[in-house]
Amino acid sequence: MYSEFLKEKGFDVESQKAHLVYGDACTVRLLLQGMHKLRSVTSLADLPSDRLWALADAAERYSVYAVMAACSEHISLRPLRHPDDALKCLLYAVKYGYRGVADSVAASTIHYEMSTVKKALRGYDENWFNLWVAYREKFIEFVSEITTIPPGNHIHLEYVGPHNELCTRFETYCNGLRLSLPTTLKESLRMLGHARFDQFQGIFDAHAPALSGCLSGECEERRRAWIKRCVRKLEEIGAFHSAGDQSENDSNTLEPW
Repeated sequence: MYSEFLKEKGFDVESQKAHLVYGDACTVRLLLQGMHKLRSVTSLADLPSDRLWALADAAERYSVYAVMAACSEHISLRPLRHPDDALKCLLYAVKYGYRGVADSVAASTIHYEMSTVKKALRGYDENWFNLWVAYREKFIEFVSEITTIPPGNHIHLEYVGPHNELCTRFETYCNGLRLSLPTTLKESLRMLGHARFDQFQGIFDAHAPALSGCLSGECEERRRAWIKRCVRKLEEIGAFHSAGDQSENDSNTLEPW
């Protein structure tokens, strides 16, 4: 092959000598498609998992920039369709230094056992694992926020006709939530994959009918305030790459970039 892109250390482009490209024929063909922008470029989403990773590694090895960009963009979103590939996506980001990809996929790995991630990151800067632990810890704290029923009196007075009556609907709502929320940390973290609240939102909403009949609307206000507080705290977790920051003036961060 003759290409200024398909090169390795020590390869002289000007020599015009044939250069051996390592990899199977299918991977090389995909690289060429990316180099020459052929109309028949195979959709990365359609590639088998092993073929995708072979292509991504080959693109980095030979600096095929069009394929590098396509692979990094695809891999940053891959856990949405292929959650079992989340850790592989994070390793790709670590290996090739894609901070944006790491930020996109890290939340999809928080349910993994620490020993599994530590083993996967072996051979890389240990700060990567420390950063992942710090990031995961923020989600663990957040899980406590979600699964802990708000303190205080959940019963309030309502004016019904000529009398005041106790409204216990929010208490009933909380009791229903207790039965529906995940009972293990791992399952809670899995439900927070991609740093999204939607699965928990579904549980909160499913029990909302228990509040019907509250004339003042106070019960629904409490429910909405609880959800709003949870969503805000989830947003405050921030990006993966900043999880190890101690303070703006602390130079001793865990960031390995």
